[in-house]
Amino acid sequence: TTYTGPDGEENAVKEVTLENNLTGCVIGDKGSRVRDVRQSSGARIRIGEFDSAGPSERLITIEGTNVQCHLAEYMLQCCVQSFSGRPQGNKPPQNAPPRKKLKANHAPSGQDWDSAATQQPQQYW
Repeated sequence: TTYTGPDGEENAVKEVTLENNLTGCVIGDKGSRVRDVRQSSGARIRIGEFDSAGPSERLITIEGTNVQCHLAEYMLQCCVQSFSGRPQGNKPPQNAPPRKKLKANHAPSGQDWDSAATQQPQQYW
């Protein structure tokens, strides 16, 4: 399915934040993941330096059309969720402009992360 909305081809710049310790989830081995996201989405992606978005966070800048930016952001979020292996808080830096924060998977409430990962899925059929 292709997005055909009127603003899909307009140029856009998105800024998202990522905890420093999750940067490897996005970059991948020798830059392989971020390279794949760039190639697949067509967006330009810059990953800021250590603490570039505030204490313990990096700024990720995504540039391209609206469609490219949304696709790249989605793919980056998938990288964090798939490769982080631990829960992640969601605390915005003080006095910073509002940005989306890429987050790792959360364990279901009432369970610790390790037991949730090893638990068998429930069957609903």
